[in-house]
Amino acid sequence: MSPRNAGSCGSDSALTEKRTPLSLRKSGASAPYPDQRKQKRFISLFRPCCVEYQGQSYLAVVKNISSGGAQFCTELPLSVGDEITYYWDSRHRFSGRVVWHRDDNVGVRNHETCDDISALQPTRSVRVPCEILATMWIDGQPTSCLVSNISLRGLCAFGVDGLEKGKLVTVVIGSFVFQSAIVRWSQYGLLGLAFAAPMRLEELQELLKANREPKALS
Repeated sequence: MSPRNAGSCGSDSALTEKRTPLSLRKSGASAPYPDQRKQKRFISLFRPCCVEYQGQSYLAVVKNISSGGAQFCTELPLSVGDEITYYWDSRHRFSGRVVWHRDDNVGVRNHETCDDISALQPTRSVRVPCEILATMWIDGQPTSCLVSNISLRGLCAFGVDGLEKGKLVTVVIGSFVFQSAIVRWSQYGLLGLAFAAPMRLEELQELLKANREPKALS
């Protein structure tokens, strides 16, 4: 397996919180907007998400989300004003603009707001789209396949037919070896595998980084 070096993550919130001016609080006048302190403005998380930027997919960690944006920890060299798309499942996909970037931390403001942020919490491991050439060992015989998406807990690949559900295989992607991966489903040359043990976040980041350029079956 690869070296396990994780990037540092700070603890800033995604967007700067507005506060009621001191003059209004002293005079008892009504604030021009609802008292933000009585509302939960963001949900704190520490979950992987997929960030799409300039046609490539990257793994990041979403640290908190709000109705109008999110904060990530990512190795991406983003700048203020950059446009990105991010998601952690097929139901919630957001586009936004980078409003600040400090070290590995990025704040993004969404183009559209979401009223029910409680529904945004990730419920499963994010699947990162990719095109990675791999070798699948089946009953001692190697077969080439192409990984089309991968998560901390498994992957989807095509190029292998006839594997029944429950079959154990070994998958080799560069220096990464996934032994006793189990076939969860198989259909029309596509199959879904679950790893015997989940990867760590930094391991998946390194695997994706080492295989950033799309590859095709020969």
